[in-house]
Amino acid sequence: MFLTEQGRRDCLAPQFEVRRGRIVPRRGQGRRPVAHVSRDEAVEYCRWLSAKSGVTVRLPTEDEWEWAARGGVVGARYPWGWGAPEGKASFRARRVARVGGFEPNGFGLYDVAGNVFEWCATSNGEAVVRGGSWAERDEASLHVFRRVTFPQDYRGADVGFRIVAEAAAAQGDG
Repeated sequence: MFLTEQGRRDCLAPQFEVRRGRIVPRRGQGRRPVAHVSRDEAVEYCRWLSAKSGVTVRLPTEDEWEWAARGGVVGARYPWGWGAPEGKASFRARRVARVGGFEPNGFGLYDVAGNVFEWCATSNGEAVVRGGSWAERDEASLHVFRRVTFPQDYRGADVGFRIVAEAAAAQGDG
């Protein structure tokens, strides 16, 4: 809907196509994570969704991303704790995996490690991704504390994003 409303065919990723005047996922892509999105495009989507929904939506900060990725396991190397990532995350793969193909972490979040790197918000203008991707060969790339910088305009099959929806502040009676 975002791409259709914005008329954004210039950034149409390979996982989408135009059908009957609407931009929709290609057949078989509906359960894959969004990828081929630059950091600026992810931020633009968050602004659009915030305006559309009335809820503030944004990219997570690096600290928020890491806290959520650990799933409540303090000091963990991976979202599931410790131990090799084989069978627990999509990496060393030929392509991106279906969302939710592996067990969620302690907070119920799927695919925090592997599948696609995720853009994070930063205060210094860096374009930082976290989480590793399906294309990575080194399991250390999936460590929750590892950060990688890419050019802000990078758009690849190995980078997507996750959003944070801010809770409305509790309103008192007086």
